[in-house]
Amino acid sequence: MIEKKKTGSQDSASPRKRTKSQREATLEALHENEERMRAIVEGTPHLFFYTQDAEANTTYVSPTIERITGYKIDIWLKRKDWFITDATINQVAKERTHANLRGEFTEGPQLLEVRHASGHPILLEAYEYPITKNGRIVGLQGVAHDITQHKRAESQREAALKALRESKEKYRILFDNANEAIFVVQDGKLVFCNPMTTRLMGYSSEEIRTKPFIEFIYPDDRGMVVERHMKRLRGEETPARYSFRIVDREGNTHHAEISAVLINWEGKAATLNFANDITERKLVDSQKKAMLEALRKSEENFRRSLEDSPLGVRIASANGETIYANKVLLDIYGYANIEELNKIPLKERYTPQSYAEFRIRKKAREDGDSNPSEYEINIVRKNKEIRHLLVLRKEVFWNGSKQFQVIYQDISERKRAESQREAALEALRKSEENFRHSLDDSPLGVRIVTAEGETIYANRAILDIYGFSSIEELRTTPVEKRYTAESYIEYKKRYERRQRGGDSPSEYEVSVVRKNGEVRHLLVSRKGQLWNGEMQYQALYRDITERKKAEEDKRRTEERSSKLVEDVFRFIPEGILVFSRKMELLRQNQAFRELVSKYAKRLGFAEDELENLIIDKVRVGLRDNNIKEIRIARKYETGKQA
Repeated sequence: MIEKKKTGSQDSASPRKRTKSQREATLEALHENEERMRAIVEGTPHLFFYTQDAEANTTYVSPTIERITGYKIDIWLKRKDWFITDATINQVAKERTHANLRGEFTEGPQLLEVRHASGHPILLEAYEYPITKNGRIVGLQGVAHDITQHKRAESQREAALKALRESKEKYRILFDNANEAIFVVQDGKLVFCNPMTTRLMGYSSEEIRTKPFIEFIYPDDRGMVVERHMKRLRGEETPARYSFRIVDREGNTHHAEISAVLINWEGKAATLNFANDITERKLVDSQKKAMLEALRKSEENFRRSLEDSPLGVRIASANGETIYANKVLLDIYGYANIEELNKIPLKERYTPQSYAEFRIRKKAREDGDSNPSEYEINIVRKNKEIRHLLVLRKEVFWNGSKQFQVIYQDISERKRAESQREAALEALRKSEENFRHSLDDSPLGVRIVTAEGETIYANRAILDIYGFSSIEELRTTPVEKRYTAESYIEYKKRYERRQRGGDSPSEYEVSVVRKNGEVRHLLVSRKGQLWNGEMQYQALYRDITERKKAEEDKRRTEERSSKLVEDVFRFIPEGILVFSRKMELLRQNQAFRELVSKYAKRLGFAEDELENLIIDKVRVGLRDNNIKEIRIARKYETGKQA
């Protein structure tokens, strides 16, 4: 029972000398406190109180349970499962109750769903607090809110009053130990409150009762709270539950969620209020908003990376329908938008030979046969110009479905000049899932780095190239250990040029040392791009180790062939002349020069004169494709030939 403190001067007389009127005054005060406690329950038709022993058996439940669930109290006392449904939240609530009994207490509400006697489900919000004896938890006491409906009939409040009269001390314990602030507002002041209210506001109960309740409200929220309070006093419709901010004694701001009902308190209208501190929940909501903002920025990064890619990017379905195409791809074809691209039949977008090769690849895919992921095509632009493209095709997830990412590099200049190499792929995604799959699953290595070379992002392909298992391993491995000695020197030169603001190649080759010591050769494309609103650098890596090996094998083969030709020229006794397709003399062997020297004097020619004569005759015969032998007559002293 909560006792009301008396004010005024202290009576120094002995208790034995108290008058009958003083005893009557004391009894009246006790009666007033009892009436106040009854009012607490009368005003809470949407909740019931309960206690449980150490085995989670219900030992007490307030009579309001009958109106909330339709079941009698004696039935509830016999049931351990509380008529719970199969809802997932019930398993969580059950585990939490047992944890509370083990001493692993968790503050805050827990939700559970029970089935009403009539068959419909009821959603309850319960608060539990341990009952201790000699320092040991011997049970739980709790209060459960029926949050299926926020208003109850007057009969429910009367049932709560009856329960309060029957077990005044039990409800006082529950009231004092409730995990939510419970208070009565009347005439602009908090005339009654529980300990949780004092903890929330940081003032004693006496201090709270002497201050206007508006002083505890955050200035910007005062107008709203006062307006709803006055409407409730007038019996007008107001929200059953809403949130506002409270300012405690130290000036700290708390977010509170309140539900209130109109009651009669000592003969005058008042409101009974239940408030929960939801500051942590607001913080979680704020963190969720921050996460959503981070996801939005991530999506923007990948969208920029995709749209600003130097390569053409297309997302296509299995039947070839274009789902997405970036600006570069549209420019390659010369179309203004994706609709114009889709209107042109595939046959008209390819050269005849490339279209035939496309049909072969398509047939192989339909038959389930293997198909190259990288190939070259020749396309016909809108203006009928033919362009040569290098294509990389890979299956990716797009909007939760398997589609195909097709990346196009215009290699027309390389085809003509035979001097350029394929630029690296920049794989991106349109949304948190779309663009990240597109980038993470890229067949090319991708790194986003700062101007100082710090790695912000690295996809799986670049980690595989180095043989690392994570981006942290890549970051913590010094640059000099990741390059060969020669490539590290070139890296330092490029870095110093960038630091000085000088020009640095956007495409270059490097040789890296994998984790297992293996050396790989990479073609690198580097380009500046916006990342989280700041200028960073995108580096794309293409493993050209096999191509390098092929080029080295070709060089060695040419060296062996050249040596073989030299051996042939050196040791064959017949004279040999080698001409180009344009009939230009490329070389002659020693045997031919000795032949000229041998017959020059016999035929009356100077050596160079005879040599040129023979060469001219051979050239004419080869051009006419009618040469079996040549004849040269002796030259007389007159200069004529015989």
